[in-house]
Amino acid sequence: MPEFDLFLSYPHADQEAVSAIAEALRERGLRVWLDEAEIADFESITRAIEDGLARAKALLAYYSKNYRRSRACQWELTAAYLAAEHEGDPLRRVLVVN
Repeated sequence: MPEFDLFLSYPHADQEAVSAIAEALRERGLRVWLDEAEIADFESITRAIEDGLARAKALLAYYSKNYRRSRACQWELTAAYLAAEHEGDPLRRVLVVN
């Protein structure tokens, strides 16, 4: 059973805005997974991120101009989409906001 309601995917450059979103979601009782470590392009995706994705019910992508430039963010979004597609309906497990 998933331990988190949402895995919050975002580029490190948007950390301030995303922290406020995570706090608001938590205040409403949602369990939010948020990684605060920056992942550089061509750096491997950490085990913590893979585990966070696996332990969350859905991915919430903060899709900004910075997001589309981040290979790590694109990997997270693609991985979540493919996993949800395998389950039948990506729209139920992948959410995008800006």
